[in-house]
Amino acid sequence: MTKINILFLSLVLAIITVACGGSSVPESVTLKVTQSEVYGDNSEYFSVVQGEYKLKCNDRVRMKIRLRLEKAPEKEINYIHSPSLRLKDEDGMSIVDSYSQMVLADGEEEKMVSFLKSEPGTEQDFVFINDFDYDYAKSVMEKSKSFSIENIYISFKEDEKGSSADMEDIEKGLNTLGKTMDLMDDVMKNSDEMMETSRKAMELLKEYSE
Repeated sequence: MTKINILFLSLVLAIITVACGGSSVPESVTLKVTQSEVYGDNSEYFSVVQGEYKLKCNDRVRMKIRLRLEKAPEKEINYIHSPSLRLKDEDGMSIVDSYSQMVLADGEEEKMVSFLKSEPGTEQDFVFINDFDYDYAKSVMEKSKSFSIENIYISFKEDEKGSSADMEDIEKGLNTLGKTMDLMDDVMKNSDEMMETSRKAMELLKEYSE
C-alpha cells in the first residue's frame, strides 16, 4: 500500500471518528421500547410498536422506528411537518437540551402522509436522523436508553379553506370599519360647520341686541 493510500485511509478514519465524537463511541446501541410514547399535537393517530431499536452512528446519527396507525384522520391531509424524536437517558430526561432533536429523513414525510391514509392497524418503518450538532453524538450514543415522538403537525385542507374564509371575514370587517370611519369624519366635519354657523349667529344676535 502506497504512502498516499495510507494517508487517505487515515484521513477517512479520522473524519468518521470525529463525526461520531471519538473512537470510543459505539457504532450502534440497542434501545428497548416497552410502551409507546407519542405526545403532543395529533398524537392520537399512531403509536410506537414495542420492541428493540438500533440507534446508529456513521455519517449521521439515525434510527429506524416502526409505527402503528391507530386511526386515520377524517379530514383530507394537505401536508405534515416532521415530528421530532426525543432521545432520553435512563431517568427519562432529554439528552440534548434543545428543541433540535431527531427528525424524519428526506422523503419520509411523504411516506408519513401515505401511512396516515392507510387502514388502522397498518405498521410502517420510518427513519429519523439527527437534527442536533455532532458535538452531542458521543453523549447521545453513550446515554440513550429510550425515546419519545412528539409534535407531529398535520395541516388539513378543510382547515386551510377555513383560514381563507376567516381572512375574507376579516377583510370585510376592515372594509366596513373603514367606511364607518369615513362616515364619522363627514359627521365631524358637518358638526364643525354647524358649530361655526351657530357661533356666527350668536355673534350677530349679540350685535343686534346691543
